[in-house]
Amino acid sequence: MNKTAIKMCLLLVLVIFLFSMSKRVYSTLYSEVSGESKIPLSSWSIKVNHQNITQIKDLTINDINWESAHTKTGTVAPGSIGTFKLIIDPSNTDVSVRYDLTYIDHTADQNKLLTITKIESSTNSLIQTKVNTYTGIFTLNNIDKPETITITCEWVNQEENNDTDSLIGLAQIEPDLDKFISLQFKASQYEGETIESY
Repeated sequence: MNKTAIKMCLLLVLVIFLFSMSKRVYSTLYSEVSGESKIPLSSWSIKVNHQNITQIKDLTINDINWESAHTKTGTVAPGSIGTFKLIIDPSNTDVSVRYDLTYIDHTADQNKLLTITKIESSTNSLIQTKVNTYTGIFTLNNIDKPETITITCEWVNQEENNDTDSLIGLAQIEPDLDKFISLQFKASQYEGETIESY
């Protein structure tokens, strides 16, 4: 055998060796896995006064308990003070929740009849974050416990409103519930951000 044939044989053996090694390296780096993956997603369900709320919701309040020494029980007139409750229930929610409760009353809109005088929480967790907005948080530690917010409002007797108040009292004007007060509820996932007090 001549030197060229030996070189050719060695070169062929080297090429076969390198090819087999590259195939082994490729098979080591490449692998394919198949199968099903099931990841349980966190659920999101918040109820306010037993109604499911999604993202932002305008709340209708029609069960205000009125007190006044000058009107019959269950009726309202200027000078009356009323309370109503919002029961916030996130117990079917798997994430921490931040909620913002914003109201528009007579102090923000002169066309509204009622003025909010007090907002209280059963868990004392509300933080006033704007003039007319309160923020609360449900952490994973208390997500199973509903919170009751009690709002006290007053129909302030103002002399400049006597004509309109009289027309309402005589049933010549039927005010919409929206004429009394507006409430907006917004819920979002709480991710640990700092809630700044107003």
